[in-house]
Amino acid sequence: MYKVLTLLALVAMCFAQQTYDCYPTSANDASYIYVAFQKNLYKYSKHDLKLVQKKTYNVNLCAPLTIKDCTLVAAGSDQNTNRASIRTSDLSLISTQSGAAPYAPNKYGVNGNNFVSDSNAIYQFQANNGSNYVIQKFGTNSNAMSNRVNLATYRDSTGNVNTDNYISNRIHATSQTCQYRGCTNLHYYRLQESPLRGSAGVELNNTLSSGCPTVPSSCGVPVLLSFDISNDIAAWVWSISDNGYKVYVQNYDAKCNTKKQVSLGSSLAGSTRCASYVSPSN
Repeated sequence: MYKVLTLLALVAMCFAQQTYDCYPTSANDASYIYVAFQKNLYKYSKHDLKLVQKKTYNVNLCAPLTIKDCTLVAAGSDQNTNRASIRTSDLSLISTQSGAAPYAPNKYGVNGNNFVSDSNAIYQFQANNGSNYVIQKFGTNSNAMSNRVNLATYRDSTGNVNTDNYISNRIHATSQTCQYRGCTNLHYYRLQESPLRGSAGVELNNTLSSGCPTVPSSCGVPVLLSFDISNDIAAWVWSISDNGYKVYVQNYDAKCNTKKQVSLGSSLAGSTRCASYVSPSN
């Protein structure tokens, strides 16, 4: 009995001291979420979090992970001195090269975009006297305000707006409140450009930033590792140290108003897309 307990203690000690070369990270296109962790790459169906494919490589896949022209590019180390290119269709390794992997712009959360422009107008998130809203400006006059939509559900101090790469006439907005070293969960709003209209707002759990160290296995509260919104779906990866290091993939489907979550490497049963498109309301 003593030997068994000693063995279990040693196993627990080794697991607790396990180190990782890379943090988990993700990138997504219109239909899939690609999550990289260590030497593994997971391809998830975006709306139902079904694991479509997993592949293991002989190189590390670290942040930053970006996607362009159906090709994923991952850093080969946390120092980002080399990179690997992977084809999204079959996850085949195209090449490994020296040189840094590109960084994707930080569109949401702290230091994200508080304004965005398209061919028709400029959109900007503003907070004023406890109320949040998105304003729509036409032309080059920065002082001209044509329309405004109130984001009344949450009264946050910071926020971001961005267009959707796959859906025309769509603006995505997020907001949160930050104090000291931490920020609240992101609150999400789906907006229509013309005429300008917006949704009531949804809280996206496990998107907070706590100021906790992000080193794997050392943080006992949720740590947001990556976040993006496209094709009306918010997708994010987060981790926590809770009886071992755990990583989760989570989404919010704005068209269906559904939230899903899966532990990395697991798969949810496939589900059909909601039948009706829910248009943003005033």
